[in-house]
Amino acid sequence: MGFCRDMIPIMKKSVYVISGLAILVLVAYVATVVFDAPKNDTGMSESVNFENMSEEEMLRARDRILGEYASVPGNVVFEEMPSVIGEPGKVDELFFTKLLEGYLEARYATKANGLVEVFALNPKNRFVRITDFRLTNGPDLRILLTSKKNSANADYLESDFVDLGKLKGTTGPQNYIIPGNVNLNDYDTLVIYSLAFKTVFAIADLSMSDNPSERY
Repeated sequence: MGFCRDMIPIMKKSVYVISGLAILVLVAYVATVVFDAPKNDTGMSESVNFENMSEEEMLRARDRILGEYASVPGNVVFEEMPSVIGEPGKVDELFFTKLLEGYLEARYATKANGLVEVFALNPKNRFVRITDFRLTNGPDLRILLTSKKNSANADYLESDFVDLGKLKGTTGPQNYIIPGNVNLNDYDTLVIYSLAFKTVFAIADLSMSDNPSERY
């Protein structure tokens, strides 16, 4: 009996330890579920599960995390204008036709500068080029083409866009290939968009350049 009485405090202590470990495991699991996106090179999470948050809580969480990103310098890139080799014996020439152009305007981003141009070699070889470019850093930024003039409204944007890929950097000239099956007559706006937070960082309204009949 004395042995049993001596064991009772030890058993209670063991229960407390096990319970504590269970709570730690549960907390770790919840943290993994809520912040389940891969980390970027800043160590910050690129996605948050807003499912159980109120709208006010979601906006506070978004602003807090985007504020953290804004304080971290983004990638600097330098891509040259693509060139096409001319006929043998001749100097290299550019055969690209500029179809569209426009200037970036900030939306959520505190800073957004850049000239956006769309060039074409032919209907199947087109690309977007952005120069004089600087943008506030953010998570999971994508380059989109859309027909939605009111692209500052993310909900309005979601129904019609072409994703040209992840933003390569927040500073410096860069190029983005336009898929061959995209009809540029259907898209007149470029958007830089945080997919993780469904937030428009910047837009550029694109207008005709050169001969409108050459817009593919």
